[in-house]
Amino acid sequence: MSAYSRLVYTDFVLAVLLTVLAPLALLVWSAARKNKPLIGTMIAYWRVSALLMVAVYLLIGGVPIAYLAGVAARVFIPLSLFWPLGETRRWDSLAGRVFVYWRRVVTLYCGFGVLVTAPLLGCTLRWAVSPRCEVWRGPPLEFSGVVHGGLEPSLAANLGWGGLIIYASVATWRLVSTLRAR
Repeated sequence: MSAYSRLVYTDFVLAVLLTVLAPLALLVWSAARKNKPLIGTMIAYWRVSALLMVAVYLLIGGVPIAYLAGVAARVFIPLSLFWPLGETRRWDSLAGRVFVYWRRVVTLYCGFGVLVTAPLLGCTLRWAVSPRCEVWRGPPLEFSGVVHGGLEPSLAANLGWGGLIIYASVATWRLVSTLRAR
């Protein structure tokens, strides 16, 4: 396995730990403590981070737009954690302090991820040209084998497209609603 392949697999593992397991634990913890501000922030996070799962399913299905979705998710995730901008919410509880630490780590991870994956945006236009593009399909394909027992790539592609359409529709609706309210 090349150093680049190891980087890709490490990125996938970190994505699972930092963008799935840790925020799931924070959501459960904040719900158990009835910490409404943190619950609201974590729900907003999950709405945005769903794009990362959409990208995984599109990658499993071999759909080139997955690269664009993945980079976009890495941009939107930190924005969702600091939205609304300039908010001066105090996170006095232990869960709140853990959230602030996790938010910093995820922001750094996503920032680094954008730098690493931005060159892959070319894969959106020319899927088969670069072997580097194909390397990024490895971890999602293994994920599919473990979690879904070998989900057919065409079904994963359809699920990914469906998720992307729903995601884009809801995001557009929320943006229009927000702009109308102002």
